[in-house]
Amino acid sequence: MRGPHVALHDAVRAAVHASAQAAEGAATLPASLAGVGPDEREDLGRYAHPAISGRSCPGVVVVPTGATRPRGRRFLHCRPHCRVRDQRSSDTRPPRVSGSCHTSHNELVAADQHTAAGQALGYVYQVGRALLELARPGPEDQELRLESIDDVSWHDAAGNPLQALQVKHHLGVGGTLGDMSADLWRTIQVWLDNPALQQPDGPSLYLITTQSVTDTSALARLGTQDRDPGSALHLLNAAASESTNKSTARARTAWLSQPLATRTGIVSRITAVWRQATAQELTAELRQVLDVGLPVGQEDSFLELLLGWWWRVSVDLLAGARTGVTRLHLRLKLDDLRDQFSSRNLPMTVGADGLPDSLEGHRDRIFAHQLDWVEAGDDLLLIAVRDYYRAYSQSQDWVENNMIELAELAAYEQRVIDEWKMQFALIRRSLGSSPTEEDLKDAGMRLYSVAMNQPASMLRPGLTDPFFARGTHHSLADAGTVGWHPDFAQRLEALLMTRLP
Repeated sequence: MRGPHVALHDAVRAAVHASAQAAEGAATLPASLAGVGPDEREDLGRYAHPAISGRSCPGVVVVPTGATRPRGRRFLHCRPHCRVRDQRSSDTRPPRVSGSCHTSHNELVAADQHTAAGQALGYVYQVGRALLELARPGPEDQELRLESIDDVSWHDAAGNPLQALQVKHHLGVGGTLGDMSADLWRTIQVWLDNPALQQPDGPSLYLITTQSVTDTSALARLGTQDRDPGSALHLLNAAASESTNKSTARARTAWLSQPLATRTGIVSRITAVWRQATAQELTAELRQVLDVGLPVGQEDSFLELLLGWWWRVSVDLLAGARTGVTRLHLRLKLDDLRDQFSSRNLPMTVGADGLPDSLEGHRDRIFAHQLDWVEAGDDLLLIAVRDYYRAYSQSQDWVENNMIELAELAAYEQRVIDEWKMQFALIRRSLGSSPTEEDLKDAGMRLYSVAMNQPASMLRPGLTDPFFARGTHHSLADAGTVGWHPDFAQRLEALLMTRLP
C-alpha cells in the first residue's frame, strides 16, 4: 500500500487525537485539581487539547468538554461540540476510525459512501506497523525509513536497502489474497517501477497483509516456511497471462515483459506474511513485543507516550526532517520513558499546545488579581495562566492513570505551602515598620520570583520540568492559600466581598 507523502503526512497528523476525563473517587482533591469548576472544565477541555500537529503533540491526555464519565471510556474530539466515543477501554492512540457524531458532519463516519476511512486507516496502519517492526529484535545500526523505496524499508549504515515492505490493510474481517488480486499486482508494479528492487542482489521483498492467502496461490508458497519459489513463479506467470482484470493490466504486462531471470530473482526474494494484526490490534501486539520492558501497572500510559513520540517521529520522516530511525533510537526512548515511570519520577504527558494564547476571559481569576496587586504585568500573567491550566490537566492525567495518589499530591502541596510561609515571613520581616506601597509591590515580586524558581523535585526527585511547580503555586494562590503582596489577605477579603450577592 503506497500513497502520496502528503496524504500519509495528513493522516498521521489526524491520528494524534486523544483525550481523557477527570479522575473519579470521593477523596478530597488537592487544590491543583479542585480549583476549576464545571464551566471552566469546558474551557480547560479547549485549552488543554493539543493542536492537531503530529510534531508537537506528545500524545496528550486532556480533559474533554463536559463533566464526569465512567472510568474506562475515552472520547475523541473531532470538533468542539462533537464527541465520537471510542469503545476501547485503554487504547486511545491512534483513534479508531469509526463511530457516530452528535453533529451533522460525517468526517469520521465510515457509513458515508464517500468516506476515505479505509484509506486513512491504511496510512495509519503503515506508520503503526513500522513501529512494530522497529520494536522487534534486530541489528541496532540498521535504519528504518518510511516512503523511501517502499511503504517501509530497512537500510544498512551506508544507506543501502536491505528489506522493502509493502503493507496492506483491509477494513473488516475475512477476505483472501489470490494470484489475480489487485493488491498483489499493485505490489508487484511498485517493485518493478524501482530498478534497485529488480537487481538479483536486491533487498528482500515483503508483502505484509491483514488478509489470508489462498492455499493454492503463489503467495502461499512464498511464506516464511515450506517455500517453493519455482512453483510460485509458475503460478504468477499463469495469473498474469490469464487474468482479465483491467485494473491490473499494466502490472501484469510489465511482469511478463521482464526477462525470466529477473522474474525468477524477484520471486526468490519475496516473502508473504499474512493474517497480520489489524490497525485496531497493533497496540496489543506492540505490548506483547515490549512485554518485559513495560512498567508494571502503567503499561497503557507507557504505550500512549511511546505512540505519541512515534507519531511525531513519523511526521518528521515523511516531511524529510530526518532520513530514518534505528532500533538504538527506540531503545534510548524506551529507557527515557522507563525512567519517567520510576518511583523517583513522573512522565510529563501534557504538552503546551492548545493552552491560552491571550488573557481574554482570565483576568478575573483570583490568582490573576494576586499578580495584578504586585504589578507583575501581562507577560508574566499569561505565563501564569498557561502554567495554571497545564498543571491542572497534568494532575488529572496522573491521577486518572494511577501514576500518583491524591495523598501524595496533597502532601506535596503542603510542602509548597510550608516553604511559602517561610519565604513570606522573611519578606515581611525585611520591610521594616513603615513600607510604602511600592515597597510592598517590590517585596511581593521578590517573593513571586522565589516561588517561580522552586524546583519541581519537591514532588519527586527526578522531575525537572518547572511548569508543574509554578502551576501548583497559582492553584494555591487561586484558592487564597498563598499570595504575593504582603497585604494579599486583606485585599483578597475585600475582593471576595465585592462578589457577594
